Amino acid sequence: MFSSGTTQEGDGVVKSTDDFSDLPISSRDVAPLILSGTWTRREGRGADDDIDDESQLRAIRGVLVRNRAAEMRLDVEIEKLDALAKRSRSEQAADDLHNLFDVFTYQDAAHSMVAASLLAPFIEGVLHRAVRGIERLKKTTIVGSRRRRTWQDTKQHIVEAGLKPYMPSDFERVAGALFLYRNKVLHCGLEWPADDRNEFNSRRGEWPDDWFSLVTSNSVPVMFLMTPTFVRRCFVLADQIIGRLIAIQDSNRALFADVVDAPPGWLDAYLQVTNKRKQP
Repeated sequence: MFSSGTTQEGDGVVKSTDDFSDLPISSRDVAPLILSGTWTRREGRGADDDIDDESQLRAIRGVLVRNRAAEMRLDVEIEKLDALAKRSRSEQAADDLHNLFDVFTYQDAAHSMVAASLLAPFIEGVLHRAVRGIERLKKTTIVGSRRRRTWQDTKQHIVEAGLKPYMPSDFERVAGALFLYRNKVLHCGLEWPADDRNEFNSRRGEWPDDWFSLVTSNSVPVMFLMTPTFVRRCFVLADQIIGRLIAIQDSNRALFADVVDAPPGWLDAYLQVTNKRKQP
């Protein structure tokens, strides 16, 4: 339980009215070719390459919407209890309000951890599969037998594969903040040791003020939360990355036409389907 000096600061979940119901998932007829098992099976690879990214995004969005609804319901309860405590000046109502604020704070922290734990692996997994796809198409080695150990490794692989120029302009800043936060909550939980709190707090100046809110106790940061603004930006980034991978194949037809053992005309047939998304 936090002390009575505990507050939430920043443009956090308490103030936001975003319920995530309109988080975008772009409508696409087929997956980006780089991620598709269509051509990898022609190279003797199995159907395990057919990963349904759109369904994953829909599942992630469902979790985010449900968690956000729970947060907003509890926020309403706090407002009602706060009004009662002020009106009645009841010590019991004040104690109940303090206890409910603790519940609210830890629930928000848990939901923030869930958001990071869902979005970061999705983004990293899509990018890793894209790099592997480029490896097979160019018949080169980028990742090879090396294991992904850090986000820095993944960033380097993206550069080597030539994917970086296709990413959104704020890609590194958004992903860097997300992965740093994900690592903290997965290794430290909802409440972090002082050194980890101080390190993360020192990095907040690198990002927009409305990306993270913090819980303070006697003016000392004790907990960090992803705001709805940042959760939304991370989700949109995940959807954007898939769209950018489609742009890569659109501008590199020759690369995809040279797939091992691909039957004549298969690329044109594939692109006929993908071109439907461009029609009004």
